[in-house]
Amino acid sequence: MNVEASEVVRADAAAVFALATDPARMAEWQAGVADVAVVDDAPQAGVGSRLSGTRAYGGMRLPFTFEVTAWQPPRRYAFASVEGPVRMRGEQRVEPRPEGCEVTLSLEVRLPGLGLLGAADPVRARVRSALAEDLTALRRLAETGA
Repeated sequence: MNVEASEVVRADAAAVFALATDPARMAEWQAGVADVAVVDDAPQAGVGSRLSGTRAYGGMRLPFTFEVTAWQPPRRYAFASVEGPVRMRGEQRVEPRPEGCEVTLSLEVRLPGLGLLGAADPVRARVRSALAEDLTALRRLAETGA
């Protein structure tokens, strides 16, 4: 299942990229993220770094570990899950615009049995909605300079 969402942010692209990729601040704009930390104690995530944390979903707490697969500040960041019950690959792109920048989040999610009984479409809609809500929260955080 692939989903994507975008949002225009009225803030500097480099500042938005830094905010969005800061593990210490991810829980501020990603609903359900309880905590995130860089596993290898690097001061900033980069290719090969691992981020580990917990996401709350549907009353459950799901652990996750992602490995950073692309790191091109201030334009692109990509990751892939290496541990946890949900397998995904994701990419965040930040493109400069006259009014600030446009942030796009793309996810490829693999859940066992998702295609059964037409479950994929409702899940895709829910994930797309969650991505859009996260981007709105990121925009508000970046635009207020918090």
